[in-house]
Amino acid sequence: LKAKAEAAGKKYGFAIAPYLECTGGGPKEHAGVTFNKDGSVELAVGTSSTGMGHETSLAQILAAALGLEMGRVKFVQSDTTATPLGGGHGGSRGMEVGGNAVKQAADEIIELAKPIAARLLQSETEEVDFEDGTFKAGASSVSMSDVIEASQDADKLPEGMEPGCLNHSSVFERGIISIPNGVHAAAVAVDTDTGTVEFLGYWVMDDFGTIINPMLADGQVMGGVAQGIGQAFLENIVYDADTGQLVTGSLMDYGLPHADEIPNMEIGYYEGEPTKKNPLGVKGAGEAGCVGACPAVVNAVLDALKDDGVTHIDMPLTPQKVWKAIRDKGAHDPKALLGDAA
Repeated sequence: LKAKAEAAGKKYGFAIAPYLECTGGGPKEHAGVTFNKDGSVELAVGTSSTGMGHETSLAQILAAALGLEMGRVKFVQSDTTATPLGGGHGGSRGMEVGGNAVKQAADEIIELAKPIAARLLQSETEEVDFEDGTFKAGASSVSMSDVIEASQDADKLPEGMEPGCLNHSSVFERGIISIPNGVHAAAVAVDTDTGTVEFLGYWVMDDFGTIINPMLADGQVMGGVAQGIGQAFLENIVYDADTGQLVTGSLMDYGLPHADEIPNMEIGYYEGEPTKKNPLGVKGAGEAGCVGACPAVVNAVLDALKDDGVTHIDMPLTPQKVWKAIRDKGAHDPKALLGDAA
């Protein structure tokens, strides 16, 4: 990569950025499960998916825990008639709190279903075990689907249980926040004549604990990195010096990265230390991409310009700022506006 940059008459820079962040947001989350007579299963949660794919990942958790086909799950979110409690999104809480609420509800439904399974298997409840969607007692077994169907038939229920008895809600409460962590690395080529920066490579290794859905995790990391790159190179709030009028008040004027400005990313996950702070072992992923991206890309540019005396450039690193930093031999505060801090 260095040879490629130098062959093009550009300066090569590389940097790594280890990071730590923490989860947050509301500590409680609700998950409600309703089994319908048509065979569908309604999953209602108080989290809000704004592109994270909760409709896939949370349905996946429920289906896997109960041993059902995922296509049977109908997802409902942020509906106050369906969820009496909900914390929305934010603080990378969706999987840590919402996902664990779904898992907790599923585990409780399994326990509620064991007396029904025992009746169908003509055994005692204490003799019934559940694994991979199947209740077993000795050599006999019955599927979760059959138990759900029986739960809607009064004639097949144990004494004291009524149709719909498996419809269940649960509230999960987080005790201690988790600490997602990892490292980003960026390689860049800087054109010293124009101040423009080209990506030559971008790599990410994250520890999010258990990865529920790798494709969705990749999407969140990529989106976060794109946001971080936007902050590092483009995004800026500008006011007119004379009138105080905001001049970057719309996407016509505010700088956001385009697809051709975002590098291909090689993303990996370390799952060897799932957190012990929640049953799923997840650590949150939503904000990690932007946390690692800014220092990785800014320091890669500074590495490329170290021989020019450039040790600091305030974000965003626009071509004009980069070019001026090279011209001024690193004097990033030529007007001494920062005083001794410069």
